[in-house]
This record gives sequence, C-alpha cells and structure tokens, in this order.
Amino acid sequence: MHDIWNPWHGCVKCSEGCEHCYMYFLDKIREQNGADIYKTKSGFRKPIQRDRKGNYKIRIG
Repeated sequence: MHDIWNPWHGCVKCSEGCEHCYMYFLDKIREQNGADIYKTKSGFRKPIQRDRKGNYKIRIG
C-alpha cells in the first residue's frame, strides 16, 4: 500500500508495549491527550475521493 489512511485519532493503552507508543509521544509534544479518541476533520472520506484525472486519491498495490 502506498498511502497511509486513518480516519481516527487516539487510543486506549492496553499493554506494557503501549508505554512507549509514538502516538502518545507526539501528542505529548503537541500538548494533546492521546487517550481522546475522535474522528479526524480531514480525510475521513479520502478512500472514495478522486483526483482531477478521476483516479482514487488512495492507491492500493
């Protein structure tokens, strides 16, 4: 897959491995709470959006 798409942000820690999660680290730098789960404002419909040539914006394969 060429593109990464995640329409959600946030997570609930569920194991010891979550202690060093990159998302929580980046949210701490941005002064955000990584435990707040919400739908992102942009990109939620990205898989079905098309560019000017009619191709889907997210390429698979």
